[in-house]
Amino acid sequence: MRRLPQLILILLVPFVLTNCALFGKSDRSAEPAQPQTTAGGTPKVVLAETTFDFGKIAEDQDYTHEFVVKNGGTGVLQIRELIPD
Repeated sequence: MRRLPQLILILLVPFVLTNCALFGKSDRSAEPAQPQTTAGGTPKVVLAETTFDFGKIAEDQDYTHEFVVKNGGTGVLQIRELIPD
């Protein structure tokens, strides 16, 4: 009887991991946000670059790249969500 919880755990973990891998990705594509005019004006996103290619990468390395985001408008710019691709 003591092995039953271990057996259930052994069978359950791969199932959960597989579901996370298959269904954890977002199917929605990134859409540019539409600026909303407020009493203070309209925000405007200004980016020097919108994409960056790391080229050939190795799986066991960490890679980072910094995108500089500026507000070129007169309203408050709020970034609510980022969707990496």
